[in-house]
Amino acid sequence: MQRLAPVKPERWPRPIPVGEASGVEVTAGALSDSEADRLPLICMEAVRNRLGATTPVKAPQWRLVLSSLVVDARRDARGDRMVRVRAVLEIRKDKRPLAVANGLGFLTSGAPSLRTDGVEPAEVQRTVKEACTQAVMALSAPTPPLAPAERAQLRARAAHADGKTRAEAIHALGAALREEDQDLLVAALDDEDPQVRRLAAWGLGELAAADAVEKLAGMAELDADYGVRLEAVVAINKTLTVDRSLLPQVKQAREAAVQQRQQQEAPAPAPEAPEEPSENRVLDVE
Repeated sequence: MQRLAPVKPERWPRPIPVGEASGVEVTAGALSDSEADRLPLICMEAVRNRLGATTPVKAPQWRLVLSSLVVDARRDARGDRMVRVRAVLEIRKDKRPLAVANGLGFLTSGAPSLRTDGVEPAEVQRTVKEACTQAVMALSAPTPPLAPAERAQLRARAAHADGKTRAEAIHALGAALREEDQDLLVAALDDEDPQVRRLAAWGLGELAAADAVEKLAGMAELDADYGVRLEAVVAINKTLTVDRSLLPQVKQAREAAVQQRQQQEAPAPAPEAPEEPSENRVLDVE
């Protein structure tokens, strides 16, 4: 469950009017079109149940939107059924997203087997509800308080010699991250510990740190750790959700990183074999 809130929840209207749903992606063949079309409505129903009854819209520019719903249904390496749902909810004012939250739902082995043409719709619907409930809970949760002394202590621990201590410090800052923590997180992107780099990328995504998107774009292509690359992509997408004008910078940085990776992966040219003298060649001998 991830949360990005550039605007404090106390400033949001209560309750937030529930708006449109879009951006649904479902694994090919998992559900029929009619079954997939119902998923956004099921998600928003879970949102309404969590928020309570909505009042008439007094400020139409404010609304809660389901901006993305991804349902991935497949079998894992052992052949067990696996369904993963990711729901992204946004609070928007006019067209600008002010807060974004992700919710994840998993359905694994132990459930009825895959039907011949896909997965059981009722089970996917329950998983969708779980993911959407998580997301709306993250949006509506207040930022946890963190005393100045605690914040200073965590920032100091983020520079500790032990990698585990550094990672724990960044994780503990969590949703209480502030813009002044950006420099600390950017520096942590170069940490030798991949877990620290993952958490640093996550934190920059939470802050929608525009100044870090180019570095994150490079990491998304070049970092040796898969988890870091994945977290960098998530952080970039969160930041672009808040500021789409950064997209050209991201594209340019990723293209440069791809070229660098291709150069690194290109096989080294084979050394040329020394030329053997021909039998008919005249050698100068002094």
